[in-house]
Amino acid sequence: MLMVSSTALVGSGALLASSSYMNDRSLAMQAMETVTSAESATSPATSRFLPPAESSRVGLIGNRPVSDQRVLLFVESVYGFGHFNITDLLAKEITNLGLDVAVASSTFDHNGYSFDFGGAKRFYLPPMGVNADNKMCKPNQEAFNYSGDPYSELIYQRTREVLKQYEPSLIVYELYPFMQTWRDATARAVNDHYEAAGKDLPERVVLCRDIIHAKNPTAVLNRLKKYCSRLMVRGDSHFARLEDSQPEWAEIPLPIDYIGNFAAKTQFTGNISPKEEIVIFGGGGYRGKKDTSFLEAVVDVSRYTKAFRDYRFNIIVSEGTPEDVARSMIQSMASNCTLSAPVGTDIFKQMLASATAVITRAGYNTCFELARMKKPFVVVPRNTDEQVLRAQMLSRGGFAHVVRDEEISAISLASALDACIKPMLGETLQITFDGAQRMAQSLAALLSGTRSTRPEITRYFD
Repeated sequence: MLMVSSTALVGSGALLASSSYMNDRSLAMQAMETVTSAESATSPATSRFLPPAESSRVGLIGNRPVSDQRVLLFVESVYGFGHFNITDLLAKEITNLGLDVAVASSTFDHNGYSFDFGGAKRFYLPPMGVNADNKMCKPNQEAFNYSGDPYSELIYQRTREVLKQYEPSLIVYELYPFMQTWRDATARAVNDHYEAAGKDLPERVVLCRDIIHAKNPTAVLNRLKKYCSRLMVRGDSHFARLEDSQPEWAEIPLPIDYIGNFAAKTQFTGNISPKEEIVIFGGGGYRGKKDTSFLEAVVDVSRYTKAFRDYRFNIIVSEGTPEDVARSMIQSMASNCTLSAPVGTDIFKQMLASATAVITRAGYNTCFELARMKKPFVVVPRNTDEQVLRAQMLSRGGFAHVVRDEEISAISLASALDACIKPMLGETLQITFDGAQRMAQSLAALLSGTRSTRPEITRYFD
């Protein structure tokens, strides 16, 4: 693990955004042309498009052998590891059922984290770039309008190639179309592929979270109707409901299944009993000036806390944090503080498990990992509807103390951290953590035809 301390910066450049980012679309297309040419000249054993893995499972789902049932997952991970973490958990559970699974993405190389997706095949779509502000360079944003957009056409053609080679029995879109609307070209390619082949469309399942907002909900509803067949919500309807997070979602024209929260069944190694260390996490991805107040405050928390004054403080910065920002933090930190570069997801979870308490942003993955671990933590939501609502729910249920974004200071964070030494009292809110397993089982049931696909709302926890 690369770490920087208050006395020296080790691993210069480790905190910079990955050099694999491309901010020129022509370079992205040239890169994909190079990859395509290279793949055509290689044998299947060395191609990035690997042959289907053999399965030791026997039996049938529907009229096809279990190993012939193929699930294709479309996912992107740009800022942090959250989306890939969710997909990794799901892919492993699908593999455990003996189904063949593949992951398709434009951003496998857009972060420093390593995921094996349970040994799933990887299909590399044309790489996305980010601009100098660490913002996604998106193609044409007009819904269903692809004219004059070479990147979308490249995505479209590449997706058609993937579908022809893999022939999935079921497709999962992670967060599309609620987010990642540049994936329109992929969804269009899926519909066109099956129409051209004269085949019925397979189930096209949207995996979304329980709290989500969109600036253009009408466009989302149109995409759901045109490109998708079912929603599966990673969440628990007793905790938060998708339909309540934005009024327009009451009009979603598809079946909605609540499948529980996704959290790893990690077998931690070594001593995970709480040690005298506080972990502070800056969130999945650096957001520029929006993170300034948080980063300036956390370096001084150890100076103001009363209960944890003698503890070590490990501050893990977000992916993409500029090195000059990290250096400024180092110059301000107390001697009992350490600044860490982003780490792999398994190491990160180990660090959370062994910490006495945690201060973090209100991202889905970190919050529910901490809740699963029953770890005392302070949540500092970014000023977005999703994170604010999640923080409110966590506070209401007695899972975490909350410091609002506009209230951030070293003193307020230290005060909330000190409150972690006392048990919290809250409402009785049920949270489940076996969502990945439940979703894998639901997908297998859909493939077997044992579940209705009629547009009725189904909820497992009501």
